[in-house]
Amino acid sequence: MINPQTLKDIGREIITRCKKAGSEQMQHSAGCGMFANRDKQPLVYTDDRTLRRAVVEALKDIEFILERREKLIGGDRPSQGKISGVILHRLTKAKIFHLCEACLKCSSDNCKIKKFNVYFPLITALDYLNLKYIQVPVEIRKEIIYSIIYRHTNQETLGLVFDILLHYAQK
Repeated sequence: MINPQTLKDIGREIITRCKKAGSEQMQHSAGCGMFANRDKQPLVYTDDRTLRRAVVEALKDIEFILERREKLIGGDRPSQGKISGVILHRLTKAKIFHLCEACLKCSSDNCKIKKFNVYFPLITALDYLNLKYIQVPVEIRKEIIYSIIYRHTNQETLGLVFDILLHYAQK
């Protein structure tokens, strides 16, 4: 059973992993480096307050899942995949990152920075499962990103996806 201290630890871990995933993604995504211009203006601004609120919401969701499932399923629930689904859902909805003016004006179709608020939560959720983004087949990554951007997804469905990914990754 996950206790309140464990939930706090999960919250701290999410924030740590978020910041790690965010800095790695910024370094690898931008064709022009981490800065948008000679004045060293950052490409992406992180809203730490929004990040912390998203983590608080994620922890509430995890508590709710625990409460609702404990009587029905029992055992050590929610699974790692369910927690990752909650992380992805809440971080995607929060819009933690804001682009600089130069990125907003960029017309490149290949610019991943513009979709940072989708890639970043996915990388963070996968990182929670100790999976690397590149370990997930491209087709599956594209489907997850497409679903997040253009379709309705919820944390429990995303959790099932992550449970399946984790199962196959462990084989």
